[in-house]
Amino acid sequence: GCLQPLATPQRRARAEARVAEAARLWGAGRVRILPADAAPGWIAPEAAAFGLLHDDLTARLDPPATCRALLAACRARDVCYLPGTEVTALGDGGVHTASGFVPAGAVVVAAGTGSFRLITAPGLRSGGGVKGQAMLLGAAATGQPVIHADDIFIVAHDDGTVGLGSTTERDWTDPRATDAALDALHDRAVALCPALRGVPVLRRWAGLRPRAEGRQPMVGALPGRSGVAVCTGGYKIGFAIGHLAGAAAVAAALGERPELPESYAPARS
Repeated sequence: GCLQPLATPQRRARAEARVAEAARLWGAGRVRILPADAAPGWIAPEAAAFGLLHDDLTARLDPPATCRALLAACRARDVCYLPGTEVTALGDGGVHTASGFVPAGAVVVAAGTGSFRLITAPGLRSGGGVKGQAMLLGAAATGQPVIHADDIFIVAHDDGTVGLGSTTERDWTDPRATDAALDALHDRAVALCPALRGVPVLRRWAGLRPRAEGRQPMVGALPGRSGVAVCTGGYKIGFAIGHLAGAAAVAAALGERPELPESYAPARS
């Protein structure tokens, strides 16, 4: 599940509306408002002056472990994996790479921020990268709900480590560098979650999230190219909808017409 501290009357009012809507969609009790002191040691009561919004619908995954599991599943199905191979351009019946042409009956462009340089035809939505910095903290908690407060996510993994992220930076120089912005995020997280106080930082990192023009993801057949689809621009929801977006993109590359929001179309409306 997930806990969101309600720091203002306005957030409390929005939370009450969400509780009512959630009851209509998923049944009573799945989303509810708890007292500010309902998560002692995990959320500081003073950060939740108007209570805590709790849901038992939110899941959590360890992103690196998930990627390793997906790669293992692909290898088990004899998928040809070419690590470190740069795709330089789309071609007829395949893709051009730094190592040569790779033929393919269908192609899905799902290269994160690198997708936008491969799909530059007139009339297509553009996009770019938004930098985010995050960190992994040492053993602090297990079995605790995710904390979501403004731009802070605190995720307690099964091994006791805690993931903390992330900054949102439209302007940046080095996409991989960590700096004072992450330090400030850490300070805010410790004030919010007392369990993190004094816990050592195991790792810090930064990267780019693909954000498409109009903010909505880009998923669907690429206009003007048979057998080519695009799946990128997920930005902050990409990990959550990846399984559905990927299935839709594959269907589109195979000539099918998956049911997708119009705002997801690669072409400008």
